[in-house]
Amino acid sequence: MALRTFYREPPFRTEMIDDKRRPTSPWHLWFANVATSLGRKLIAEVTVDPASLTTGARVAATVTIGGVKVGDFAVASFDPMDAGISITAQVTAADTVVVWFHNLSAGTVDLASGTLRVLVEKQQ
Repeated sequence: MALRTFYREPPFRTEMIDDKRRPTSPWHLWFANVATSLGRKLIAEVTVDPASLTTGARVAATVTIGGVKVGDFAVASFDPMDAGISITAQVTAADTVVVWFHNLSAGTVDLASGTLRVLVEKQQ
């Protein structure tokens, strides 16, 4: 069975419009997949000022994102970030994502106030 890559990549080798001025089947499927994927991703951006973290300590920031539920995939980024800090994100309840800042370095780290971005991909 051949892999049908036009679900992920545009089918550039196929005509986009047929003689009846409609999208051809590969393009129709690709556009439908893109629309579905866009509807499954939720993004939040908030300003947080994490507490100072001693070696091995962790602190949480809670972000409210309407429509998320337990089991959805969550990832986070923080700017400015320190090399000794690890962050993880998890949907812990309906509409709630908890982001953990964990100090993996050998010293105390005091992150400056910054922008926390959370991306959630909803289950199908």
